[in-house]
Amino acid sequence: MSQHFRLLVEPSDDLFFHLPKTLLSIPEQLSITFGNQQRSVKCQTNTTDELLISQALQNQLRLPATLTEVPLWLDSDEKSVKIGPLVGIVTAGFMDDANSPLGKRSAAFKQLLQHGITTGVLPFVFGHHHVDWQALTVTAWTLVDDEWERATFPFPEVIYDKIPNRQIEERYEFTALRYKTTKELHIPWFNNGFFNKEDIYAKLLQGTKTKALLPETLLSPDRLSAEAFLEKYDTVYIKPSTGSFGRGIFYVTKEDKGQYACAYYSQDKTIQKHGLSFSQLFAIISDAGIRLDGCVLQEGIALHKHQGRPVDYRVHMNKDEKGVWQLSGIAAKLALVDNPTTHIKHGGTVLPAEHVLGRDASKRDKKNKMIQQAFDVCQWLDHHYNEEIGEIGIDMAESESQQWYVIEVNSKPGKSAFSHPALSGELSTVQKMPFAYAKHLSKQNRKRMLTSPPSHTT
Repeated sequence: MSQHFRLLVEPSDDLFFHLPKTLLSIPEQLSITFGNQQRSVKCQTNTTDELLISQALQNQLRLPATLTEVPLWLDSDEKSVKIGPLVGIVTAGFMDDANSPLGKRSAAFKQLLQHGITTGVLPFVFGHHHVDWQALTVTAWTLVDDEWERATFPFPEVIYDKIPNRQIEERYEFTALRYKTTKELHIPWFNNGFFNKEDIYAKLLQGTKTKALLPETLLSPDRLSAEAFLEKYDTVYIKPSTGSFGRGIFYVTKEDKGQYACAYYSQDKTIQKHGLSFSQLFAIISDAGIRLDGCVLQEGIALHKHQGRPVDYRVHMNKDEKGVWQLSGIAAKLALVDNPTTHIKHGGTVLPAEHVLGRDASKRDKKNKMIQQAFDVCQWLDHHYNEEIGEIGIDMAESESQQWYVIEVNSKPGKSAFSHPALSGELSTVQKMPFAYAKHLSKQNRKRMLTSPPSHTT
């Protein structure tokens, strides 16, 4: 495993490095790697538990001069030592502010980087405009002594996609960045892109176990099939395939005399309409800029309630350092009465799952069933996405008839579901696990990593 060591640089034109005494007992020829840079150098054992490196080697490896501590990984079998792994977090929304380079999101990204450091990686955060394609470097933001620092790095070994929304991820600059790094430089990305609801539901409907977890679902409806679906069920959710955070979702219920009511969000307010005909309902949807054939219709489930409020559960799943799915945390989300969804942004409340499910044996069995079904979803989706997914947020709910359903599957799950003080442990795990998976991808990709410029032997 990797360990953190203090970094010392000695002014010298020679290429050398001395490993901490706890890592290396006898001198030998080793390959030292940092990002996409690699050199083969005679390695000595340092007299202290610090990494001593010559300035010439530091420059050739493109190791930023601002770094004071680095994680080291020694592989005795392959006679190699790695500084890192170097993990790039790609996002957007940078500001011209050295103290808050990501504006209001700076604190969240700082916390994310802190957790990355504790897991034994060297993380940095960057945007498409920070890349120098000629030099194959990235001038990015990282933490040095827990403060924001800008530094120039070689290309990372793994890229963690934290692009904030669909509109930005579809811009040419980001699609070009993704193509060049994955296809030309063979750098693995994970959590690459937001899920399309229609695509995800279609995949889940193909699995024997996962199909049983979905409410009755209609994909890409036309006007006639949508009307038939609304007539069949008392409550229906109409969801845009490319929606996020509850935007564009319409909760439709039957009223008397063949009329309908609907609830939806507009400018962060809940709007309710009553006494609607089919034509009036579809006109409201169209006026919201939503095409019916770009939606998914789902039967509304009569959800279990807690203190009179509908509840669902965010089940956060991550792959670990071996690439195996693990449960990172579960949180209960309570909707406001008459609100279409449980989103916190729209008045939802977060509680630890045990506060809602209880702790007796029957409740534990119920929770374990939900967890097993979440594993079923992850393992089935792995057949379609493989290494591209490192974390998934699954919204699950129990009906009044005590059947579990999958409501949503999120490829870029937010962390607000774990904002309750009693969930701080789960929040920490959720933030650390992506870096554990990045270490797995780094190991898997090690033999394919490009070296630029070619390796030198001294």
